[in-house]
Amino acid sequence: MSHFTVREIKYAKSRLRLLHSLIKELKNKPASEIKIKDLCKKAEISEPSFYNYFPQKDDIFFYFVGLWSIELFLYSQKSKSGLDSIYQFFSYTGKTSELHPYLMKELLAYQARADILSRSKFVQPVTDAEKTITFGSVDGIEKISGDGLRTLIFQSLKKAVDDGELPRATNLDEVSMAVGGIFFGVAGLCASLNFKNLSTHYKNSLEIIFNGLAK
Repeated sequence: MSHFTVREIKYAKSRLRLLHSLIKELKNKPASEIKIKDLCKKAEISEPSFYNYFPQKDDIFFYFVGLWSIELFLYSQKSKSGLDSIYQFFSYTGKTSELHPYLMKELLAYQARADILSRSKFVQPVTDAEKTITFGSVDGIEKISGDGLRTLIFQSLKKAVDDGELPRATNLDEVSMAVGGIFFGVAGLCASLNFKNLSTHYKNSLEIIFNGLAK
């Protein structure tokens, strides 16, 4: 952490405290009922300074998705292939959703209502200081982007094509869309059951797509 300035560390810690405050509040009430002043109180920052970190409350979810995609990337590095990495981080997401169903439900709702591409112009990306505080001194952590699930899926599929797991003629954009649809669609169908067996449903749905492409 010594190579970061005091200002960079303060900024990172403040955004992370706001995120953790939101996650704690979500255990008791939906995001729509959570007030910015309450988040600031728990994060120990002044209410006016909130807007130095996030333009609006919903943008904390955008920030969370960035951190989450980095976590999924690191988790998927245990995999031996492109397709296996997709299976791995879908499985990880399924298990996490069962443990924290309230959070996954809010993320699904955010995904449905937010203009993700538009918000990326206004929300500061995950900083190197935030990556280091959250994930520790991982080699090359600064180079890992928090661009979200779409980028992670695309990169994994490209590796699968390059390694011969999928046909060279695979349309990566279309298949990325289909795999992303499984991520949110299957989770949405399992939400009323608090995502019970989501990992299994993910695996079965992914196999249908990948087995079909391999023929």
